[in-house]
Amino acid sequence: MGPYIFANAALSGFFAFGAIYHFILWSRSRREWTLLAFALVSFLSSVNAYAVLSIATAHTVVEGQQALNLRGHVAGLSVISLAWLFSSVSGVRARLYLWIVTTVLLAGVLAGLTLRPSTGIVTSVVQVVMPWGEQISSLQRLTPSPFLPIMYVMALSVPIFGLFSARRVGARDRVGGVLLALTSVGSLASVFVGLTADLAGTSLPYLGPVVSAVWILPVAWQVARANRQQADQLVTTERRFRAIFDQTFQFIGLLSVDGTLLEVNETALAFAGAGQADVIGKKFWDTPWWTHSPELQGRLRAAVHRAGHGDVVRFEVTHRAADGRLHHVDFSLKPVRDGDGAVVMLIPEGHDISERKEAEDALRRSEERFRFLIQNQTEFVVSCRPDATLIFVNESYCRYFGTAPDVAIGTSLLDRIAPEHREAMRGQIAGVTRDTPVCTGEHIVVTGADERRWTQWTSSGVFDDGRQLIALQFTGRDIDARVVAEDGKRKLEQRLLQAQKMEALGQLAGGVAHDFNNLLTVIAGHTDMLLAERDTTPARHDLEQIRLATERAASMTRQLLAFSRQSVLEPKVVNLNTIVEQAETMLRRTLGEDIELSVRTASDVDHVMADPDQLGRVLLNMAINARDAMPDGGTLVIETRNVTLQSELVDGAEEGPPGAYVLLAMSDTGCGMTSETKARLFEPFYTTKGLGKGTGLGLSVVDGVVKQSGGRIDVHSQPGLGTTFNIYLPATAAAAAGDPIRSDARTLSAGTETILLVEDEPAVREMTQAALQRRGYTVLPASSGAEALEIARDNPGRIDLVLTDVVMPGMSGPQLVERLRAEHPVLAAVFMSGYTSDAVLRHGIETGEADFLQKPFSTAALAAKLRQVLDRP
Repeated sequence: MGPYIFANAALSGFFAFGAIYHFILWSRSRREWTLLAFALVSFLSSVNAYAVLSIATAHTVVEGQQALNLRGHVAGLSVISLAWLFSSVSGVRARLYLWIVTTVLLAGVLAGLTLRPSTGIVTSVVQVVMPWGEQISSLQRLTPSPFLPIMYVMALSVPIFGLFSARRVGARDRVGGVLLALTSVGSLASVFVGLTADLAGTSLPYLGPVVSAVWILPVAWQVARANRQQADQLVTTERRFRAIFDQTFQFIGLLSVDGTLLEVNETALAFAGAGQADVIGKKFWDTPWWTHSPELQGRLRAAVHRAGHGDVVRFEVTHRAADGRLHHVDFSLKPVRDGDGAVVMLIPEGHDISERKEAEDALRRSEERFRFLIQNQTEFVVSCRPDATLIFVNESYCRYFGTAPDVAIGTSLLDRIAPEHREAMRGQIAGVTRDTPVCTGEHIVVTGADERRWTQWTSSGVFDDGRQLIALQFTGRDIDARVVAEDGKRKLEQRLLQAQKMEALGQLAGGVAHDFNNLLTVIAGHTDMLLAERDTTPARHDLEQIRLATERAASMTRQLLAFSRQSVLEPKVVNLNTIVEQAETMLRRTLGEDIELSVRTASDVDHVMADPDQLGRVLLNMAINARDAMPDGGTLVIETRNVTLQSELVDGAEEGPPGAYVLLAMSDTGCGMTSETKARLFEPFYTTKGLGKGTGLGLSVVDGVVKQSGGRIDVHSQPGLGTTFNIYLPATAAAAAGDPIRSDARTLSAGTETILLVEDEPAVREMTQAALQRRGYTVLPASSGAEALEIARDNPGRIDLVLTDVVMPGMSGPQLVERLRAEHPVLAAVFMSGYTSDAVLRHGIETGEADFLQKPFSTAALAAKLRQVLDRP
């Protein structure tokens, strides 16, 4: 038994020595993980030999069982370490494989520590490792850890991985491949020896450490070869580095992070006339390169501090050479980082730029003299041949046109002039003669930023003795701001004139509408009353014609108010698809059979706040305009969809903020429009149709209604390519109200309540009073607000509703209602007016927020409105 114990003890010490030696080698480099892996394999092999030795010399079951468990756990860790060693030596990336081996074996170790060992695998390890003497009987109860089967399965995969690694290494290093192959075969033999010892139950001694000593030698050889090769590479690298470092013309050195000079090349030493011993180990700012200037020393300290924090510092300095002269040096300080990103070293670098600085100084002095004369002028100064070929340009010209002097020279000045102004510039050049040597002209040029700008050029000629023009001198300047300002002023004056014209037309329309609406109200009211009384008389037809003419006259006043944006709207939350669907049938009849109408409405369009009747009028007017543009037939397409506008400008339209809109588009395939026609498209009374075929109010009505509704119009049209009207109406999140439930009209028109009627126009007051009395109402008429207050005081509690005109002398309708409601807060009120919306707003009525009747109105509409207000909860 002595030789067996001696062999295992010797192998344990052998492996321990190898582990310590390679661990020391690794600790010096801190980066050669192959050395650490080999040290770990050697250490675990030493522990394994010690465990076998402990089993052989154990005197109790407890000692033997502990040694046996140690051997099993060490064997698992050896598998992991060997796999890692193969990966490190061969350079094969096997992270997933290593993680699997490590995870499985560590799980087995934990299971071996916590689970009760099973005796089913090994009946008696003692019969294998200790076949002699009297100790067999005392150690029969030793049992292995239950994770041994897992360990052997994973251990068999490691030699296979080793053979794969040997093949990879052999492709570049045949000897290394053979050594790894021998290691793999040896480790496989070690696995089979252990497996035979644990499963066969023979009486042979356990020779695992001996086999490990055999296979560990080839891999140790390969590790030593790899380290020697790396050392050779380092020597070669050092030699190359030294050759480059010392022979370069640059001044290069190495600094610690605190600024201590570690190394410097021969070029820098020769420049300063110093030796290595004079500078190495000193603070960089205390070396001969910097001591001539305390200011530079301070800058260098700050630069070292910045570079130590990771910044690259660069500036120009002056260094004193060995001959005592100051040289200009382009100096930089760059940080060097380790694998963790920490700054571990600084590299100072300098380059002598004295010759370049001297040349730059001479050039700068020359340029300053030249710039004093020419280059500092804000004007463009150029010289050219008579054919406009440039031979000199100043800096102002280059900056303005985005070019360089060497690029501009040889090109033509005419290339910078806008195409439509080149002929005028040629005329200016031709106008330079001996008698008129100076000419001035204004031309549009294209700048370097591709902008078109107005400039003014003054040209003068250089003539030879024969009065022949031999050169031209041009001086130019930018006058775009002045021209734009003048153009803007001119356009503003035009817009002011247009606004004044529109205001005058609006005032005319408002005045006509007021008086005309009152007359129409009287005519319509009396006609309605006569029609109600004369059901069978021969005069009924004449009355109906009068009523129809009244309605047509009322429609005309609404158009007059709409184009001037003064019509009274009754906005509601509506869906444009509904408006289009309701108008589709009427539009088809209006367009005729020669024009195909296509309606494309999006199903998810948002609601808008607008007057549905006015929107229907917008559709009709645009459709009629499209029909007249397609006399030979064509296609008209109406579309609706949601859009989001980002800019406040839509093809020149300046109204309306960006946001969510609903688009109503109408496109035709007609004759299209010129830009001149498009510019006057929405002017009232402007028409391109023949005499008697158009009033010029249709599109004016469209423009007025859309802009009163908060929307805007965008028109696209070209001659021969048709026209598209895009109407953008602001989207609203409110839900569309359903149609109210209506009772029978005859029931709604009757009433027994008392109405206070206030109207300053006698004819309107008398007609309205008669119409209401015929409906059963009690009417208290008043011609002014003051009279209405007296009547209210004389009839306390009797008045159910006030029907008042908005605009009256002395006291307006809203003021009257406010005073009446001071004593009767729940008093109902209905306002009526023949004035425009603007006048109504000035007197306190916000369209859509009060009960309002626009004159002229029918007696039926009046009665229905009163019943709606009186029946309201």
